Amino acid sequence: MAAPATFTAYANIAATAAALSESDTVVVNGEERSSMTDLRTVLFPTKFYVPPSGDVTGATDWVNITAAIAAATAASATTYACEVVLSGRYYVNAPLVIGSVATADNLVIGCNLRGDPHASIWYKGVLAADSYLLTLAGFNYFPSTRLANLHLICDAKIRGLYVRQQSYKCTIQSIDVYNTVKVGVDWLDCWGATCNNLVVRYCTGFALRVTYSQTCVFNSLYFAHCGGTSFPSATESVIFNYAGTAVRTPEANRAALVVSGGQIEFRGLHAEACEITLPFACTNVGYGVQFSGNTYFEGMGCTDCYFLAIGGVTTNQVTNSGPVWEHVSKGDATACTSFIRATGHHDSIVVRAIVTNAGETPGFTNIIVCDAGHLYRPKVELSRVAVAKANQIVAINGGVIDPNAPYLYDFDADESTAKQYTINVGAKLGAGAGWTLGGGAVNLGLMATMAASQTAGTLVVPIPGLKVGDTITGFSVVGQIESAGGAVTLDADLRKLTAAAADVTDGSVGAIAQIAVTADTAVATAKTGLAEVVAATETFYVLLTGTTAASTDIALQGITVTVTEA
Repeated sequence: MAAPATFTAYANIAATAAALSESDTVVVNGEERSSMTDLRTVLFPTKFYVPPSGDVTGATDWVNITAAIAAATAASATTYACEVVLSGRYYVNAPLVIGSVATADNLVIGCNLRGDPHASIWYKGVLAADSYLLTLAGFNYFPSTRLANLHLICDAKIRGLYVRQQSYKCTIQSIDVYNTVKVGVDWLDCWGATCNNLVVRYCTGFALRVTYSQTCVFNSLYFAHCGGTSFPSATESVIFNYAGTAVRTPEANRAALVVSGGQIEFRGLHAEACEITLPFACTNVGYGVQFSGNTYFEGMGCTDCYFLAIGGVTTNQVTNSGPVWEHVSKGDATACTSFIRATGHHDSIVVRAIVTNAGETPGFTNIIVCDAGHLYRPKVELSRVAVAKANQIVAINGGVIDPNAPYLYDFDADESTAKQYTINVGAKLGAGAGWTLGGGAVNLGLMATMAASQTAGTLVVPIPGLKVGDTITGFSVVGQIESAGGAVTLDADLRKLTAAAADVTDGSVGAIAQIAVTADTAVATAKTGLAEVVAATETFYVLLTGTTAASTDIALQGITVTVTEA
């Protein structure tokens, strides 16, 4: 059809759309469109474009963006891919909400919101310290980028971003949160969601709280000038979990980052100039939390520790890997005496590769401190941090460290692993009579037995398979004592033979506490705390000495030796 008077005809409207302005009126297939925004909607029906109004009061942009969110949300119920597109600077005088913020489980389908190529949203309303400038609470069944390329300017009047119930690999991409109160970003009830390139600056409270979430990944985080005194109170009831229960973070756990959940990974964390008087980052009743890649701290104001791991009745894990501490000021170093302080129960806490800049002394007294809790299998691998092994992992205030761990070794040294070897062959009778090799029932594989009424009988058990440089850290005796009320004693002494020109020398390395019983007893007594390094001229054996009363006997299964391999 011919173009109406005063109109220009275009053959390819899609290619020409970018050349039109908001003041142009267009006709598409005979239907008049009032603006460029309407034209984009015709060309891209799943995208809802909102032009900035320039109204610095925030009233106009808030109405326009809210209307676009409502329209895109309604369309997303059937299309699942609708998004609101912003470009430029916007002013709003009230919070923006995508989805439902009801206290119960939220199943409302929500739209996406992104800047193209980027957009800033500036809050111009009144002080609203318990509200969020932007809330993403709408559920989405399909993987998509929910938020992208947004700069949230909160003007020290409102919290930043509230992300709730995102899952199925939904992504939050390139978000900059600036000048918030109480909380920069709250991340709640998210499963399998990803956050890429998050920046939180000038937040007078928590930079990021990850709460009741699982299997989420955060790639590239930057926090600066966070902390101070404007934290949420310990009784706040602003955000809720899926069951409608208010979620609270105790004010005592002030930190830039607080994590509560499972299988949460942070890949690349840069934090600087965060004035946090307690820990920089902490896990609150979390498990499977990992900091990997480059974790960089600079000019932090911590006075307690850098990571506070708080555990409840469940088993927890905090793993820190990569260069986890670089360029921290000397003032910080003198204030923080430990890198991780763990309370409660934790499994497999690992600190790996702490690095500091040349000339700066960390001043750590300890690396991992078990504070009134229980640590299972903690490990420290260190580089360029001068903390003695004996001080790397310690317990205070009644804390307990699993006796089968820790495995302590230097990251820059050759890796070593503590292993246990069972020896149940090769024994020979000693000078004192009383032992019988094998013994017991015909089909039993005992190493040796001692019958009743024997005195100071000796048995020699050589320890084979040791390599030069191995470290013997302990040994134990395994067996059973039969006692019908009679007295039985058993001693075991780890001994060392050393080659010498005059003769082979024989000396004790360490002995178990004497076993003295008058009842049937399972023997598993151990000697720990040894640090005997095997030399080329040395061999080792265990000397057992037993005494049995009438109607008693000893059944020896073998010897277990704990060795840290070279």
